Amino acid sequence: MHADIVRIHREPGETGLVFATSPDIRELVLWRRTSGELDAALPQAIADIYAARGMDVIVARVAGPGVAADAWVAFPADAARDRLEFGQCFESG
Repeated sequence: MHADIVRIHREPGETGLVFATSPDIRELVLWRRTSGELDAALPQAIADIYAARGMDVIVARVAGPGVAADAWVAFPADAARDRLEFGQCFESG
């Protein structure tokens, strides 16, 4: 498995909740009272969907120059563990 980018679409609901869906993961429908609560819940929700598909992933928010959308990355947990065990780090660039 390779790393996947998960784009998030947020929308305020009529009841005051903030809803999140994703064009990349159709199963993702999440709502919370605030955007901050949604940010805190999204990594686990994304990881749970991948787990239901039989994949163990680590989820992190994508940030930096050129990142215009609300996006998260799900990458294979085994690959991350292997690199961390050997003292290697992920290179950027």
